[in-house]
Amino acid sequence: MNAIQGFSGALIPRRELFVSAGAITRISLVLMAGIGASAHNHSPAHHPQRLHPRFARLADIASHVPHGLAGLSVLAPVAFSRALSSTENPSGDDLHRSGIAICGFPRTGSTYLKFAIERSLETPGAVWRTHDVLAVPQLEEAELLVLVPLRDPRSTAISWSLYNNDEPALSLMRSRIHSYSAWHRQIARYAVSPGVRFLSFDYFTTEPSQALSTKFSAAGIQPRHDHIAGQDVAARLGDDDAAHGVEPRHTHVPSDHRASLRADYEALLDDPKLASQLSSAQALFEALLRRAPQPPAPNSHQADVHQNS
Repeated sequence: MNAIQGFSGALIPRRELFVSAGAITRISLVLMAGIGASAHNHSPAHHPQRLHPRFARLADIASHVPHGLAGLSVLAPVAFSRALSSTENPSGDDLHRSGIAICGFPRTGSTYLKFAIERSLETPGAVWRTHDVLAVPQLEEAELLVLVPLRDPRSTAISWSLYNNDEPALSLMRSRIHSYSAWHRQIARYAVSPGVRFLSFDYFTTEPSQALSTKFSAAGIQPRHDHIAGQDVAARLGDDDAAHGVEPRHTHVPSDHRASLRADYEALLDDPKLASQLSSAQALFEALLRRAPQPPAPNSHQADVHQNS
């Protein structure tokens, strides 16, 4: 059938209905952008990385326009977490006490990077860490150096699914990738800012001193330790997890428990139904990675250690 019946009883050609749906989408994006721009300096952080799974695709669509994610947080607030933690909603004094901020998507090594920096500077509390990509303008206004860790979408989606104890389902994995793409498309808008710098997960988890050196130098930061070992950072992070009773699924360093659960998520990501979406996320990652210092030839042992984190 080439037409469907409208509310008035008249037949509407399917082609016209498709065009109308496309027009509605474009209008919605324009509205999101306008509302997001007006709310940009007034609304709190809304955790775009913590989208309800049903709204991840909507966020991915909204992220294609400037201020689209901020607009979505106003038009569809139920899509975002409203339970702001202290680390996601800093005060001016909090930021004043910090010289560096880390803004990273979940499971991209932001906690590891925080420990590495504070170990290098020997200054606990010198780093403000957040997952909220919409907080970047606030961090820049506070004149903090903003470091963004970058990890490939496949490894990130698996680690995030493990962390959240996701059922191995195609729909949930698709939502994880939609959220990844939305977040990284938004962070790309800040890439031209001189205060926002990118770091490769593979680099800073193997050679943290080398990875950080160019960022410190450009920002005029003098580390107390010129060399810190990745194994030392991982050990300190593991000790901190143990001290806080962090469950094996939620640890910030690799664990045999998580490694044993990867296979189901790996299989989902090999499904052809996700190929296009995963390819798009990978393209976003690779474009941003070109802005990050590149690691030397990877140490095979350390690469094996960190692939399960």
